[in-house]
Amino acid sequence: MRIAICDDCQLDIDLFKDRISGFLRSKGDYRYEISEYSAGYPLVEDVKEGKWYDVIVLDMVLERENGLEIANRLRDVGYNGNIIFWTGDNNYLQEAFDIGAMQYAVKGREYGRIYQAIDEVLSQMRDETLTFKFHGQINRLKYGEIEYIESRARVCHIFATDNRCFVTTCKLNDLEEKLSDKRFLRCHQSYLVNMDHIQSAGDNFIMDSGDVVRIRQNGAKEIKEMYEKYIS
Repeated sequence: MRIAICDDCQLDIDLFKDRISGFLRSKGDYRYEISEYSAGYPLVEDVKEGKWYDVIVLDMVLERENGLEIANRLRDVGYNGNIIFWTGDNNYLQEAFDIGAMQYAVKGREYGRIYQAIDEVLSQMRDETLTFKFHGQINRLKYGEIEYIESRARVCHIFATDNRCFVTTCKLNDLEEKLSDKRFLRCHQSYLVNMDHIQSAGDNFIMDSGDVVRIRQNGAKEIKEMYEKYIS
């Protein structure tokens, strides 16, 4: 999970990082990242340049800024992720939810709400998002963005619906286990296919992109029947 916290009090940032780090580890996430910002502008610029955060935590009252203004700028540059307000001022509750805040937590009695919100995001990520390493960085793809996966010599190539291809070192069996969703079908020793993106089924599957995904000969009838059952 990637989290950004924007607060102009370093003591509060350090406290937040310590508490949330412990919580994430207790949930089994040891690859989390928590980035800190003391002002809104660099946060908005990073997001504008394509940096993704699963959760952004904003103080409502900063030295020269208002958390609502930062949140509005984030929405304006296209951030549609989760925003949590973590603040000592409880007077902006309605405005916070008007811009789609996930949670509003008052400092001093906040961690139950924050833990609950982050736990909800973790559950969503596990249920709907594949997380993997590509070129040394942690990447995320929503299940719907995955067209198919091909295994080649202990390396998996993940083909996305926008024509991107990611390469990650792992076994296809491991990805199949992670993608425990009915839309994914193991149709060959080397292929795992998202049935939502199959254009036609014959001797092989033809994908929306036009790529051909092989169907193993042994058990081909059963595989096609599974696909027909899924689309019906």
